Amino acid sequence: MVIAGSAIRVKNLKMEFQEHVREGFLGLMNTKNHLAIKDISVDVEIGERLAVIGRNGSGKSTLLRCIAGFHKPKSGTIETNGRVILLAGTDPGFNKQLTGRQNVLDMAGAYGIPNAEKAEFVEGVRKFAELGENFDRKYGNYSSGMKGKLGFGFVSSIKTDLLLIDETFGSGDLEFKEKAKLRMKELLEDAGTVVMCTHSLALASEICNRVIVLENGFIVFDGEIEEGLDFYKSLNREIVDWVEFPYSERKIEDGNISFDFKDEFGLDEDIRLVVHGSKLNDFIFIEVIPAGSSIKLNQATLSGDSEYKFKIQQKRLGRWYDASKYVNIIRE
Repeated sequence: MVIAGSAIRVKNLKMEFQEHVREGFLGLMNTKNHLAIKDISVDVEIGERLAVIGRNGSGKSTLLRCIAGFHKPKSGTIETNGRVILLAGTDPGFNKQLTGRQNVLDMAGAYGIPNAEKAEFVEGVRKFAELGENFDRKYGNYSSGMKGKLGFGFVSSIKTDLLLIDETFGSGDLEFKEKAKLRMKELLEDAGTVVMCTHSLALASEICNRVIVLENGFIVFDGEIEEGLDFYKSLNREIVDWVEFPYSERKIEDGNISFDFKDEFGLDEDIRLVVHGSKLNDFIFIEVIPAGSSIKLNQATLSGDSEYKFKIQQKRLGRWYDASKYVNIIRE
């Protein structure tokens, strides 16, 4: 919908998810409703560079996905002006049964690439992704790094009026990440309007001229960038002890996968282990590991899905906060 003067207009937005939670190792699976965005209204003017920041679980990514049309909100309205592209994660919706080339060709039409330009578009993505012969192999057999290269190469090749960025700078080796950063710089220069969700305050300060701070699904600050960053820092006086895992995946061996965060990382406090299926609102397993304890997760607990990932959380100010990035679980 075209709205004079504004690139985005969000009014009284609420977004609710159903979460499937298993409480305890042998507990039953329960369904709970979670209101991720509680009442958000914001206007973004054409040409603005807006940073969206907040602690983990505050609703940042959910807001961007609602604006991009990936989520249908519970209530409220969203209006946008021009083509919207969301640069997030590694997969813009590719089919696991098709090759990389077939996916790019099929999805090009869905993203509005004219038929006369598709061949050139596909070739451009192929060169950027640097997959070699794998470009013509089945996407479902790609590693996570290969999927990241193809996904980033595809989405970043589409010209857009409104660019939404969710903490994404490409996947792969160091050389490719540098290449992705250069592509990102070009996108930022070409896009009419940018909304960026990021944990990097330095990046937000460098790129954006306005910031909104989210907390528990609400906007708690909307204004000038430096003032907003100072406000956000004041929310984090009791910050988590962030864990940088030295691996991006853990393999199940002999039917089990073990976790001992005190032995591995010296964390001597209660830790909550959260295991997701392929959809991040599909909670397979949630368990609080008492301080100094370990836990062994059986592969049978993970039945019913083909992709899993885990993260850990620490308790601060009476609630659980993410304390790590996701790590993929590789089944036997």
